Amino acid sequence: MGFFQCEAFLKFTSTLGDSNVLGFGLGYELIGNGGVSQGLLSPTEVANDFLKLKDIIKTTFVDHELQPLIIGPDGNIFDIDAYRTFLSLVGDSLDVITWHIYSENPLDQSINEISPDSR
Repeated sequence: MGFFQCEAFLKFTSTLGDSNVLGFGLGYELIGNGGVSQGLLSPTEVANDFLKLKDIIKTTFVDHELQPLIIGPDGNIFDIDAYRTFLSLVGDSLDVITWHIYSENPLDQSINEISPDSR
């Protein structure tokens, strides 16, 4: 969804009242400094898009008591450098950070590669 469609959708949802949209995300999957799946966006480009989304929400829901939370970027490959870059650029514009794991192979121990020391 481009930002024109995103803004039109949010304007529509803003007419529904304060409690109808609790959060909104862009559907991007941050997969590291190599880009976002199928879009090949860098963490910097993803952060810029989330900043645009925050601006759209602030202007669209200006008269609302509650504004939708900004949720993202999602992702299924944990690249600490990509997340650090993204989070340093997006600042406090992001309300919820998401990440998921596809556990397709019970013998896949890649999740064990994420250590507390990598934070």
